[in-house]
Amino acid sequence: MSIVDVSERQQKLELALDTVAKWETDGSLENLDTLVHLFNAALNSMTPEIVDGLVGTLVGVMELGDQLLQSKLYKMAPELLTATEAILTEPPKSKLGVRQFMRTLKEPEVQTGLNVMLALVREIGKQATNSKPNGGQ
Repeated sequence: MSIVDVSERQQKLELALDTVAKWETDGSLENLDTLVHLFNAALNSMTPEIVDGLVGTLVGVMELGDQLLQSKLYKMAPELLTATEAILTEPPKSKLGVRQFMRTLKEPEVQTGLNVMLALVREIGKQATNSKPNGGQ
């Protein structure tokens, strides 16, 4: 094992320990312990069929979680949350009126955002239509 590997592992271990210390401070570690005990009690009281169903569901959730962690949405989330908090804390002051609204709509960032939102709404509509019995008819 090279020095670089050891150093990298040390950094990861320090990060993990810092995270656990933070969880201990904010009570998350105790909540996690309670949750583990709850899951253990639940598993001890379940039939094999129930456990198999839960495992199947858990695998699906893990696959979805993996997809989320690989997505651009997840990677953008911290910046989006920070921007949202800033906007909600101190809303931008702008002139009201149709002219100002039209100028704002011409801004490249606004146009990009609107295009993304419209594409998202369009896709939600397609999925909603496809999920209805008889193809939405």
